[in-house]
Order: sequence, then C-alpha cells, then structure tokens
Amino acid sequence: RIPHELEQLIHIKVLDLSDNLIFGDIPDELEYLPNLSVLRLYSNEMIGQVPTGICMLSEMGSLSELWVDCNDNDEYKVECNSMCCTKCGKNGNIRGHPPIHVTTSSPTMKPTEFNPFKVEKCATDGSEDRAMGIIEKIKEVSKSNQNEIVELSENVNSFRYTTLSWLIHEDELKLGDCQDNLEQRYIVALLYSSLGGSNWIHNKNWLDGTSFECEWEGIGCDNRGRVNAISLKDVGLIGTIPYEISYLPRLKALDLSNNLLRGQIPNRFQNLAMLEILILYNNHMTGSVPDNICALRDQGSLNYLWVDCNTDTDYHVECNCCTRCADVPG
Repeated sequence: RIPHELEQLIHIKVLDLSDNLIFGDIPDELEYLPNLSVLRLYSNEMIGQVPTGICMLSEMGSLSELWVDCNDNDEYKVECNSMCCTKCGKNGNIRGHPPIHVTTSSPTMKPTEFNPFKVEKCATDGSEDRAMGIIEKIKEVSKSNQNEIVELSENVNSFRYTTLSWLIHEDELKLGDCQDNLEQRYIVALLYSSLGGSNWIHNKNWLDGTSFECEWEGIGCDNRGRVNAISLKDVGLIGTIPYEISYLPRLKALDLSNNLLRGQIPNRFQNLAMLEILILYNNHMTGSVPDNICALRDQGSLNYLWVDCNTDTDYHVECNCCTRCADVPG
C-alpha cells in the first residue's frame, strides 16, 4: 500500500510508482502535495477511485499528468473519469483534457464575435463617445462595497484608473462598450495593475494589446473565450484581491497561492456561482472566510477551499468550512 505519510513530502514534484505490485486505494492525503505535477500509478494492483481532491489538482492544471489503471479492460481498475486522469492503463491511452485546465490558446470565437446576432454599432476609433461608453459600462463593474459608483476619473493614481486608461487609449484591440468581453478584459487587466504585474515571475502576453486575454499566462478560457480559470500561484502577486473578480460569472477555478496577498477575501466571491476551486494558502491574508462563501460549500458547488487557517503567525484566516487548512512553509 502507499503510505499516508507521503503527504509530508510537500515539495515533491514527480511521484512514479508504476509497474509494481502496489494494492489498495489511492490515499486521500496525496491531494496535500501542492507541488505535485506528475503522478503515475499504472500497472499495479490498485482499486477504488481517484480521490476528489487529487482530481481537483488535475483540473486546476498543477497536476499535469495523472496516470492510473482506469481502462475498462484493466484487471485491477481504478475509477477515474476523463475530466481527471490524463492517461489510462499500461499503454497510456489518452483521456479527455479537463475543461478548466489553464491554457493560453485563443478561443474558437473571437471575443468581439461572441454574439453574431448583435446589431448595435460600436464606436471603435478612439473617439470621445467610445471613451464615455466604456467608462459608463466599467463603472457598473467597479462599484464600491457600499454599492456606490466608484468615480474612476477622480483618482488618476488608482489602479482602476490606470487600467481603464490602458483599455481606452493603449489597448490595440480597441473594444467598444457593446462588445461582450469588455468588462472581462478590464477585470483581468486590473489583476495585473493592482497586484504588481510588471514584477511577476510569469507574465507572458499580459497587457499585450495585440492578444486576447485568454492568451495571457495563467488565464484559462472556455471555447467561447470566457474566463473560467485563473492560476497565478507562486508568481509574485502583491496587494489585495480586487473584488471585480466576482464579475467573471464563468470562473470555476481560482488559485492565487504562494504569493504576498494581504487583506481579506472579498465578500463578493459569493457571486461566483460556478466556482469549484478556491486556493489562497501561503499568503499574508487575514480576517475570516465570509459566511456567504461557506454557503457555496454547503450548496456543494465549491468543492475545494484552501486557505491559511492553520497557522500561528500574524497571517491567519478563520475558516470553519475549508476542505484544507494550510500552513505551507514559503
């Protein structure tokens, strides 16, 4: 059997125990290996199913290869659906790739073509009408916690103003207020502006005005170009999480672990009805996980919630609904 104590090897990246006589189930504790990128257990005598937590690592994209005996004709079969395992059996039959895996490829439809039945005309030539249309639309996204409109034009030194200015004046896509991904592009660009993007370790294509936001490193999208995964673990984020993320309705996975984030988890994350994975451990955050986020756990939609709720340091997040309380050395 695989010993449960393997969970102590938190820096392990590759675990290959294939072609042996290992029996029993896959231990749940393997989900606590945050750096694991390859897990190979095929050609053994194991049974049962791949634990949900390990599948979550696969779906997030951090576990890039998960290979077990999951073919129907395997003598010892481990249940694992195509959304989780990347290969099955001794021959390594390829399985379907998980839909929320973070990729940096262009969507099959350009964001400006999301709704082919839309007939409104957008001003896209840098005119004053275009700028005013964008400002009015983004104001609805950047409402304060008191539900009051943030005057984006009043503080020229704010991250929100900087991002809005880039969207209007520098972004070569020149989106207009009637284009469906305008708010999405603003929100993702705001992550870069407000969390020290110019100093990130990995920031390929970010704020490159010629590329879609789905091509920015760490951003995953569905086949219609809607952001459904953000994986910016261990890249050097610094600052507080902008609440505007809650206006990404298709977001399923958010991993901002191993950074220098401070402040509290935004209450508005409750609006992320499709969120399945929220990983924020090993940061400098405080406060508590909001009750409305715990409600997502109770409803069964948020399957994986991992924060610093098991640490004696000044950076501690109270949580009574987390699936994992992490105190990961960093």
